[in-house]
Order: sequence, then structure tokens, then C-alpha cells
Amino acid sequence: MRIKIIMMQKNEDDLLRPWLAHHGYLVGFENLHVFDNGSTHPATLEALEWGESLGVAVDRTRTSRQDFIDKGHIFTSLIHAYEAENAADFYMPLDGDEFLVVRTEHGVSADRKIVEAEFEQYRGMTSPLMIGAGLDNNPTMPGHFFWSLDQRKTFFAAGACGILDHGFHVGVSKDGSEPFKTNAVYVHFHYKPFAALQEHSREKLLPFTDDFRPEALATYIEERREGWHVAGHLLHTEEEYYQCFYPPSYVPMPEIAEMFERVGEKLPFADLKTSQ
Repeated sequence: MRIKIIMMQKNEDDLLRPWLAHHGYLVGFENLHVFDNGSTHPATLEALEWGESLGVAVDRTRTSRQDFIDKGHIFTSLIHAYEAENAADFYMPLDGDEFLVVRTEHGVSADRKIVEAEFEQYRGMTSPLMIGAGLDNNPTMPGHFFWSLDQRKTFFAAGACGILDHGFHVGVSKDGSEPFKTNAVYVHFHYKPFAALQEHSREKLLPFTDDFRPEALATYIEERREGWHVAGHLLHTEEEYYQCFYPPSYVPMPEIAEMFERVGEKLPFADLKTSQ
């Protein structure tokens, strides 16, 4: 089975190497395709070179803000190119803070055989395939996660991909059929240390707005413009941000730390210290 995983990132210093190591173990480094959107940080550049040395396809030509805006179209074109030249069984777009696992009756698993067995059930399906859930991290309690069940991100079996939108939330299949929810889920390290979160939030919004005044951001959120949920991070102080995670409704999931240890990496943000 060949699962192609596609991602676009910029300066994901803390996440890129773990992301590459985890997904390289799951599907093979040669089945990872990373668009670099103009990274400048040494740690990210080193991780990209490390991935390339193991067979990851790294595309450094998509460096503009417009490329980030056009991410859905770029991914769609890449999938169609693979279909024409070297078809895989599945095509999965992910973000750099999303780590594929599958949900089991006991929790989640990143065992290759279990992942392949799960995907085998969806072989040949023509519907958009939906991520079943997300596991959101808690920056105040490394190793604890919250089940986020309202997920809409989509991926495709071979031959099914029609169109992907910017955030992969409204994938359309070639036959226009309704999405099918799967047990493929992702561990979502969305909640970074405060300083990193602020930097990445600005980076993600810059293609759409450069007005970061509080009143402008409030309007941006009210109008639900592209990336509106990211804008909210820029309205918090550090203290307010960390207080959002209290009281914690998160559960410890040691199997997630173990999946990183298996590939020689640490749980992202495990050393985070807060004043809370």
C-alpha cells in the first residue's frame, strides 16, 4: 500500500523533524512531499535537508504568500500529477502540526500494520474521506490531549480527488459524493508555546491581512474570514492564553509519547514551562 502525505510549512522548528520522522516511519520517507513556503530558520532548513537525505520530496519553489493562499489548488494539481505518472493508493494532505494515527477501541495507534489495515477498508472509495477526530494538545500539560470530534479535513483514495480547498476542509471528489468519516485521526499540536504561537499566527494571517489591531482582528473573526480561528490567538495575553486550558479537560495518552520515542524524537513541546 502506498499512502502519499502532502504538507506545506514555514519555519516549523519544533515540529518539522518529528513530523518527518513519524510519517516517514508510517508510510516511507519517499511518500512524503513537503512544500516549503520560504523557511529561513536554521533548525527548519536542517530538518528539510535531513528529510531529503532520506527520500522526502521537498519543493522550495512555493515561497510566496500567494502560494500559501493557493495551497488547496497546489495540492490538487500535485495529486493529479501523481495520478497520471505514479499513482498511489491514497493521498492525504496534512498540516505541519498534524500527525496521523488511527483510532482503536483502546485509544490510538501509530503501528504501521494497524494503519494499513485501517486504510485498506477505504481502498477504491470514490467519496472524500474525512478525518474522524483530532487530539488537541494542552501546552500546560505535555502528554495530555482532548478529543476534538468536529473535524472536517478530507483525503482521498486513488482516482477520487476532485478539488481541495485551502484548509482541506471541503474536499470534493470527482463524482461529487458525500464525505465518508473514517477512523483515521490526527494528533494536533496546534497549541504551541505562546511566543511561537504568536509568530506562526501572524505568518498564517499575513497572506490575508496585515492589520493586527485588536479591533481589526475582532472584525476579522466576526466575519469568519480565512483563518479566523487563528486571529483569536493574537488577542490573548500570555496569561490569558494559558488560562484557556484550565480547568483541564484533557486525558493522559502515553502512547503518543511512545510513538515519538520509537522514531528517535521527543514529544513536541514536552519541555515547555509556563508560569501557570
